[in-house]
Amino acid sequence: MNEQHWEELIVAWEENRLTGEELAEFKRHVAADPQARRRLVETGVLGSIAEARARAWDNLGAVGPLAVAGDNRARWFQWRPLTAAAAGLVFGMFCTSMVWAYAVHERRSSLLRESFERSSFHVDRGFPTHVDQWSGDAATIVSSDAGVRPKDGARMLKMEPVAMELFSRTHCIVDLQKQTQALGSTTRQIEFRASFHPSVLDKKDRYVLRAAAFADEPTKLDERWMKELWPEIDEHALAYAARGVSVPSGTDGWQTITLMIDVPPGSRILVISKWAATMDGKPANRAAHYLDDVRLSGVINDPLP
Repeated sequence: MNEQHWEELIVAWEENRLTGEELAEFKRHVAADPQARRRLVETGVLGSIAEARARAWDNLGAVGPLAVAGDNRARWFQWRPLTAAAAGLVFGMFCTSMVWAYAVHERRSSLLRESFERSSFHVDRGFPTHVDQWSGDAATIVSSDAGVRPKDGARMLKMEPVAMELFSRTHCIVDLQKQTQALGSTTRQIEFRASFHPSVLDKKDRYVLRAAAFADEPTKLDERWMKELWPEIDEHALAYAARGVSVPSGTDGWQTITLMIDVPPGSRILVISKWAATMDGKPANRAAHYLDDVRLSGVINDPLP
């Protein structure tokens, strides 16, 4: 199956408009091709904890015993091969949502706010190797560009399309040890927000946020953990979460995405990744995207007296 046709099937499946014949083709391809499963997760199709998404995945006919593997850190579901590629992502979504049964006063402590206004700000190529470093596949600082104005301030980050990759990514490593006083010593909930804008409006776009907490030093991280399937990161992260949002073609304006992650004690750093893609099977048709107003906040819940 060629790449463009596969991308079209993914989008159609996500929008619940596959015909019976197309669904059968979709199931066969996912079951037979590891790269197809990788792309399915990469596009963030299961980047939502919506019940409808879970039902849709079940409709693929992927049945079998459900088991939980791992230690007392973050765990992931192991299903049969057809669903194994995406199961960890679904579980990560559920792990990041909690409803407190008692009355609390919620307040936020700012851990990071980046609008790319500093003249000294720059983005390195590749994956970051130390805290407070920003890096990515192909990104530059711009002001107004292609008719798009920054969401906050006078500058924004332009994420260029990448050859042989659907998504363009940027990453940053945040030092959590500096935030002990702000976050406290127990499991902490952190809110991750970022805003995206496409450079063209005639294509469907996909934006994904990923976050993972580690006890290791930044130099011991592997870039693949933030790019590949969730089972890769399960071996190393103390906690991880992701969220993906699809934006229909013709949608103008900045799109703000929010991700919550529960960070346990012992977490030394938090890696945050921002992904942007034009959902077109032909690389030549993929466009740039803009990123602005990236924020991290510690969510503190104080019981009411």
